[in-house]
Amino acid sequence: MTSVGQEIAAVAPVLPTIPNATVRREALLERLRSLDGERLVLVSAAAGSGKSALLASWAAELDVPVAWHGCQERESDHDLFWHRLERSVVAALAPHGMVGSEVVDDGAGPSPAERLAAQLGSVVGSAVIVIDDLHLAGATPQELVALIAGLPAGLRLVVATRVDPPFSLARMRVQGTLLELRQEDLRFDVAETAEALAPFGIELDAADLARLHDATEGWAAGVALMAISLQDRTDRAAAIVELAAHDRNLGDFLLAEVVDRQPAEVRDFLFATALLDAFDADLHDAVTGRRDGAQVLEQVRARNLFLVELDGTPSRYRYHHLVQEFLRLRHGVEDPDGRDRLHRRAASALLARGDAGAAVRHLLACGAVDDARFILAREITEAASVLLDGGPAVARRWLAEHGEAQLAGDPTGLLECTMALGVGGAHEEAERWLRRWQAHEPTLGHESRVLLHGAWSFHHLLVGDPEGCLAEARIAEELIERAPVEEGWRDSLLIVLLQALLWLDDPAAVLAVVDGDRARAVAGPALALVRLPAFAAAALVASGELRRGDERAARALAAADELGLAGLNFGRGEAELARAEAAVARDHLEAAAEHLERGLRIGEAGRPPLIVLGQLLAARIAARRGDREDVADAVARAREAFAAPSAVVVARIDEAAARAALVLGDLREAAELIDRLPAGPGAERLRARLALCRGDRAAAAAHLMAAGAPPARRRDQLDHGILAVLAAPPAERERAVAELGDLVREAAPDDVVAPFVDAGPALWDLLAAVPATGDEAAFVDRVLEAARRVVPVATGADQAGLVDPLSERELTVLRYLASRLDSSEIATALYVSVNTVRSHVKAIYRKLAVSSRPDAVARARELGLL
Repeated sequence: MTSVGQEIAAVAPVLPTIPNATVRREALLERLRSLDGERLVLVSAAAGSGKSALLASWAAELDVPVAWHGCQERESDHDLFWHRLERSVVAALAPHGMVGSEVVDDGAGPSPAERLAAQLGSVVGSAVIVIDDLHLAGATPQELVALIAGLPAGLRLVVATRVDPPFSLARMRVQGTLLELRQEDLRFDVAETAEALAPFGIELDAADLARLHDATEGWAAGVALMAISLQDRTDRAAAIVELAAHDRNLGDFLLAEVVDRQPAEVRDFLFATALLDAFDADLHDAVTGRRDGAQVLEQVRARNLFLVELDGTPSRYRYHHLVQEFLRLRHGVEDPDGRDRLHRRAASALLARGDAGAAVRHLLACGAVDDARFILAREITEAASVLLDGGPAVARRWLAEHGEAQLAGDPTGLLECTMALGVGGAHEEAERWLRRWQAHEPTLGHESRVLLHGAWSFHHLLVGDPEGCLAEARIAEELIERAPVEEGWRDSLLIVLLQALLWLDDPAAVLAVVDGDRARAVAGPALALVRLPAFAAAALVASGELRRGDERAARALAAADELGLAGLNFGRGEAELARAEAAVARDHLEAAAEHLERGLRIGEAGRPPLIVLGQLLAARIAARRGDREDVADAVARAREAFAAPSAVVVARIDEAAARAALVLGDLREAAELIDRLPAGPGAERLRARLALCRGDRAAAAAHLMAAGAPPARRRDQLDHGILAVLAAPPAERERAVAELGDLVREAAPDDVVAPFVDAGPALWDLLAAVPATGDEAAFVDRVLEAARRVVPVATGADQAGLVDPLSERELTVLRYLASRLDSSEIATALYVSVNTVRSHVKAIYRKLAVSSRPDAVARARELGLL
């Protein structure tokens, strides 16, 4: 199953298209081509010096993979920079072996730089990582040094920046591991200046060319700006003299020359679109209220006004950073009120496009913090998505401006903002505000108290304390029973309550709430048609009623589609996981993986409970496939998802890990995990399973007796019943077969295949003797067919007991011999011929000193190879 972290590798990033970059810098390219032991390439020069153009030209001719990351202004946020950098690098290098951060163990180091370096350790071959505009990044000097020091052999970091990185370069200079290209290196010579003018149709005599070159000092952007300015001038020589005589900043002078000489509609277009991180003609029209965006855009393109195509597409653009900075500053000086109006209209237009994060940034830019918080509330309570980039920023701004005054007043903003901080991972910050709010509880009104306890409930859910979540949700529910509150928050609190009950593995309580009066009174269609049915579906599947649960989850997802809920809307999460769990129990592993992948993607948008439940399900799937590494990865990710997991959460993870270890045959690990579980029937049933894996039926029977009477839940009844059948003495085989027949009749209507398959060969042999007809016979056939394809996992034991050890390929074939696949099916699975399989089998028989397939498997188990 493809990991969520690697999913972004589907499309490799393209190199940027740099406007007016027509000069071939052959001498500089040759210096880059001759790199040898340099681990860092530093290109440090002023804005508009041609840094990006040079590196893009060089990268385009490389025969090794290139990961290009262009920093944005908002990446002054430390966490956002490292998050986006990782995405860019994985997108380019995953096809070459790079892994996602989710598979890096804790030994990689605590900082994002160290973890990224560890991820790069799996890259096969050489590669180049380019970070453009590093001066915008919120990285610490220590982190940048750690990234460079941790780069594996064959990988090179290339940095373009307006200012030197904030750490010493002296050692790298001495060691010869640094190539530096600076302002003087990037200046055009006279010939390159003439080459830059040529695409604009400008030819100058030697004197004017020298005068222009001296005035611009070979500054690439200055030459291009001068060329644009000269296009419409009849007396070019006089314009060059004027340029040489000016006493203002060259960039501002030239940009003002270019902008001031544009028609009014082009100037308006430039100012409006420069406020946007990216734009197209339709977005321009929506922001300005005009209808001429497409026509003016063509004029801007024709005039070479520093448009940069995004992702190589001809319809979306941004400006060169230098030009954008100038236009924003100039617009703010000339018409600050108009600029703020455009920010507001941009927010509305982007929100209509579904880009709430960008809308929030525009509102914050014009000081509309309350409006930004309104969008935040909409995202939390209605749209059910997450402002990954904008939510915490809005919350912090609003709390800084209004939080103190609201502690004893209107609670709505406090609730929204603490929720946004929590979803953004700022749990300690959220808890500080909650404690300050709680200090005012004796003086709070009714609704304020309800929302305070609701906020605490949500906080406990996100950090991994479902008991605390349930306790606070119960307090809020009791207050609501005394007097009503605003229905939007009332319904949200109901959802938090259901999440706590589901986490505490109480499906009966979940169903009682879903079928109760409070649930019947919910207002929104998304809650009534999607979320509540999804919780009911999850509870039914957890109870063992797979068919009803799966059907209800499918209806919930269909309703989500009809309502137009986005694919990553977190209202879909429980339904996707319910369908995944039902598919696992039915042995439909491919379908399970598809639903699980969608559920995990939803969880990664700030929903740790979904991540944990999803990863535990991923561990079950990996165990069924015999993949130890994927099991370990899924369990580790589940353990890391919560900031402060409670004992209940830890026990649930340990139980899932123990079950996976039993399926894989890792009995020592399973025993350690089981010993950590709290006492109870569930732990005793796992001890019974462990005893059966060790061949001790008497101990298994004793543990089942200690577990008490068969449980009420259908899923646990089936588990208990299978263990009882396997623990029966050989003399009671007939009774065991009869009891197994009863279990088949219970499981067949819901097609619960997995528990019978996971029980192993001893149960399969008994199952073949069960007298069944009709649907039950078909069900038995399904189980036996699934069992036939189970391939045991190698234990990794040494082969000290063998004079002639088995080869890796022979060990693989030995595993398949322990299944019920025939030679042709084994050959198909291993992509070899039947004759090759037979040759390996003969070698296995000879080395194990056996003459039959059953004896080979038995001998392998004696040696601990299976």
